[in-house]
Amino acid sequence: MERRKKAYFGLLTLLAVSVLLVTATGVYLLMTDASDESHPPADAPSDLCAIVGDDLAASLVPRASRSTGSVYSQGPDAACQWDSAEPGSGDYGSLWVRILRYGQVSGEDGSSYADGVFGDDCDAIVSNYQATTTGGLGDEACVATETSGTGGTAFADLVVRHGADIVWVRYYVNPGAGVDVRQRVVDVAARVLAGV
Repeated sequence: MERRKKAYFGLLTLLAVSVLLVTATGVYLLMTDASDESHPPADAPSDLCAIVGDDLAASLVPRASRSTGSVYSQGPDAACQWDSAEPGSGDYGSLWVRILRYGQVSGEDGSSYADGVFGDDCDAIVSNYQATTTGGLGDEACVATETSGTGGTAFADLVVRHGADIVWVRYYVNPGAGVDVRQRVVDVAARVLAGV
């Protein structure tokens, strides 16, 4: 009989501890959600294309058509793209610009969260191209460039973290011989950072 009481008491204790853990987890999640909601991200620009400017875009991608959009699901973002292609020739250009703005996520402040995203984004471009960090742009930035053959395509990919914002600029141009694609994406990112 005594053994049965101990087993019963043990089960009650286990049940009580389980209920307590589930309750504590629920309270923590509610508090985290409330905290995240009290630290929202900044609004995305209503017209990122206007911030970049048609003048700068036209100097990089002449005769381009422009499109806008956003694809982000965890907070505000804006994107803009300019593309051109000369009919019947190999000449083309493309400029894509995106800004993602983070607020607090799962209890982590937006800037820290953006720092993690920045690291992942830089790792992604490093895995495909030789990337380097670049100073004087936001809190941290990395850029990758590549030129394919004489007169071939020149490419640059740039990711910048500025506080809780991530700015991504991708640029292609063909023919790209002698084109400083690195400086061009830096100029675009600087314009975006100055405009937000």
